[in-house]
Amino acid sequence: MGVEASGPPAAGGGATGGRHRAAPPRRSSASATRPLALAAAASTAALLTALAASTAIAQTTPPPAAPPAADTPAPTDGTATNGNGQAATRRRVQLTFTVTGGTPELEEALRRASALVPLEADGAPDGDTIFRAALSEADRLRAALFAEGYYAGIVEMQVAGTTPADRDSRNAINAAFARGDIKVVVTVTPNRIFHFGKLVVVDEPGGAPPMVNVADTGILPGAVAKSTEVRAADAKLLLAMQNNGYPLARIVDRDVVADHETKLLDVTWVVEAGEPARFGRIEVRGAKDVNPEFIERMVPFEEGEQFRPGPLEEYAKHLRDLGTFDGVRVVPGDAVGPDGTIPIIVEVNERKPRFVGAAASWSTTEGALLSAWWGHRNLFGNGEQIRIEGSVSRLFLNAYDDLQYKAGFTFTKPAIYTFRDTLVVANYFVRETPDAYTRTGFDSDISVLRKYGEEREYSLGLSGTVSRVDDAFGNHEYALIGVPAIARFNYTDNRLDPTEGWRLLVGLEPSFGKIGDSSAMVQANLTASAYYPLDADRRFVAAGQVMLGSIMGPDLEDVPANNRFYAGGGGTIRGYGFQYVSPRNGKGKIVGGRSLAVANLELRAKVTDTIGIVPFVDIGAAYRSEFPDFAYSPKVGAGIGLRYFTGVGPIRLDVAFPLQKVKDDGPVAIYLSLGQSF
Repeated sequence: MGVEASGPPAAGGGATGGRHRAAPPRRSSASATRPLALAAAASTAALLTALAASTAIAQTTPPPAAPPAADTPAPTDGTATNGNGQAATRRRVQLTFTVTGGTPELEEALRRASALVPLEADGAPDGDTIFRAALSEADRLRAALFAEGYYAGIVEMQVAGTTPADRDSRNAINAAFARGDIKVVVTVTPNRIFHFGKLVVVDEPGGAPPMVNVADTGILPGAVAKSTEVRAADAKLLLAMQNNGYPLARIVDRDVVADHETKLLDVTWVVEAGEPARFGRIEVRGAKDVNPEFIERMVPFEEGEQFRPGPLEEYAKHLRDLGTFDGVRVVPGDAVGPDGTIPIIVEVNERKPRFVGAAASWSTTEGALLSAWWGHRNLFGNGEQIRIEGSVSRLFLNAYDDLQYKAGFTFTKPAIYTFRDTLVVANYFVRETPDAYTRTGFDSDISVLRKYGEEREYSLGLSGTVSRVDDAFGNHEYALIGVPAIARFNYTDNRLDPTEGWRLLVGLEPSFGKIGDSSAMVQANLTASAYYPLDADRRFVAAGQVMLGSIMGPDLEDVPANNRFYAGGGGTIRGYGFQYVSPRNGKGKIVGGRSLAVANLELRAKVTDTIGIVPFVDIGAAYRSEFPDFAYSPKVGAGIGLRYFTGVGPIRLDVAFPLQKVKDDGPVAIYLSLGQSF
């Protein structure tokens, strides 16, 4: 869609009157780029750039351009050249970039859109690089103006004393490049801002009345007429028609008219709803080792329901979350059948079924942890997964008989009842040797997990444990049956590195067996965290977490040591030794508690796109009582962290100091791991 002027603007000036209408590309004219002053409202190519679905204005480096026409002569100054016939010396680009009027935010947007601004900082390897950047500069800047509602702006540019539209500009730029640095002057005059005027949605001639109206565009008459809002309105109209049950709806045309006298932008959308439809049969394409019937069982809607795009997105997400596919596409078919249904096409690309992996972490208080695993993503053809893993921890800081081990497997089977339900079976042999106790045992869990999107999940299961525990109270043997119930809520914007939102985990597990003089105990825990951005770019984020826990029923000495609560270390209060901020007996040996209260606070500052600094404070303790009674003061740890951001989450390095040292604490603790602390 372009701009067609009812009368050409004066050379060297912007469009000062008349109306300009968006037109098909074939009606565009290249003549608008010839004057020195390039009028934004008269540029067909610029409005194409601004209103098309592409986002060229977001680019920050010059795009590749077609080679100059055959009749453009090559440089003839006889300077030294590289293999492409260009001068081999890198030259500075002395750019004067001026915006007369507008807002600071507009100037920043123009600089981001510019192809010449990056050359000011980096220089140019040859004259043609500058020439190509200059060729695209006017359209890029006009698109940025349109994106902010300026349709009568003027872009003026000189590069080495010439303009890109001059026939000999390439020669002139290359000749200047051979002599030295290149002077570039860009001046942008935004002029007055435009607002939305008349907005109309009509049906394709001869078609049914439109199923949508102007309200569905999300645009209000009188609002600033940003071209980005016009593009977004297309998608909103299409979604509104599809939500009304019309899967093949389309935007037939869009007519945009800029009135330079009233400074209003009128927009007319021509839509075609097509036929209404209901969900039809599922057609699976691309499945090889995965059973197509299993893929069909994952569908979150019933055949015959009115078509809506939301369930298709949910269906695709369920399939992606399985981890079995590296590509999933769920779309309606090409036509509505005679019965009023439309087939749903599911295209999948299977991942390699087997995988292996390893991980490591380290801290000065707990030593190193090494783990490795092997797994299968589609064990029996219905998305079943198994992961066999082993780990060893407390390495390098402890004697051989103080190392910890864990080995076992986790098996998952999706869609056991509905598409939301997953069966999880886990069996592990464990040996734990923290300072508070030594435990050797076998843990087995079976549970059903039900997920509602990314936000909510619930699980209910049955657990069994057989173990021998040696602690400060003596030697104990336990055989317990538990019924764990867990609810998780996640309303953050990013699971690995959240910048906004909150999370909540609530767990409750009654356990039965011989537990001292009791036959049952109930363990409850709650972990809540919140994230708040302090600036628009979310480079500064305040993050906080609270952990609470309680064990009700038996006395402290009868509670299995591995079930008690402990504080201190990387997961609770940084700066202190692992479990050091916990109740002790008369001999100073850690015994743990029946309750826990811990709070963490961080200020996450992103210094660059890859480096972050995180000052933090942790406070809390474990207590002997069933509920935190704060019988003694909580301990405080503080420090600073370094984050290196990667595609799989940040790498975390924390240096923490105990502000109220306890027995055996060192002066500083260092933690290295993957992911934010919470």
